[in-house]
Amino acid sequence: MISRKLPLGCFLLFSLQFSSQYYDAGIWSEISLQSKISKRTEVAVTPEMRLDENVSRIGRAFCDFGLQYKVSSAMSLSCIYRSGVTHDYEDTEFRQRIQLSAAFKWKGKKWTLAYLPRWQVSMRGVGEYDADLSTLMRNRFQVKWDLPKKFELSSYAEFFHSTGTFNFANWRSWRANCMLSKNLKGPHSFALGYLIQHQLSSQIPRTDFVIVTSYRIDIELLKKDKAEVIAP
Repeated sequence: MISRKLPLGCFLLFSLQFSSQYYDAGIWSEISLQSKISKRTEVAVTPEMRLDENVSRIGRAFCDFGLQYKVSSAMSLSCIYRSGVTHDYEDTEFRQRIQLSAAFKWKGKKWTLAYLPRWQVSMRGVGEYDADLSTLMRNRFQVKWDLPKKFELSSYAEFFHSTGTFNFANWRSWRANCMLSKNLKGPHSFALGYLIQHQLSSQIPRTDFVIVTSYRIDIELLKKDKAEVIAP
């Protein structure tokens, strides 16, 4: 067991050390309030804060307002509006975006595969070198495993493209994430993960190494299944 964990521990330690010397390390933290308002429709409000510059400042602070419609057990559609502020060195800007997405799922006994194509539009603030605020297409490939004692392990790879460009040779950036979540007592759950992001579109390409935390509360207006946490 120790031999299996040692390579992963060395990788995480090396990544954090490497980021503090050459690139950037950060922490992204969110709290999500989610509830079903009908049999097929759910809403979510998710404030998030992102620390960057080796966890020395608040680089992003925003709130997502989401609406999701479940077409079937294998497909859902969603719309998310984001509003917040960004801080880049001496400039602080107000930013907005809207995102339209679909989710296609294939579920096994203890695992779930998913493909999530997403189109987002910057409504205020250009966000030229920010993958989360630019106008672009996103394609995410995700897998989840159900573990004992209400744990869940998930991982995804996501690729960002210029609008109308689906050629993988024209990536703007990419992102990879691994996350472990735990259902707590009642409607609460907590997740902790590690994310690596490489932005190719900036004048100086940069790589971010990020610790991700997520705390979710499901408000049961209807007695139904818990809503799903979507990683940042």
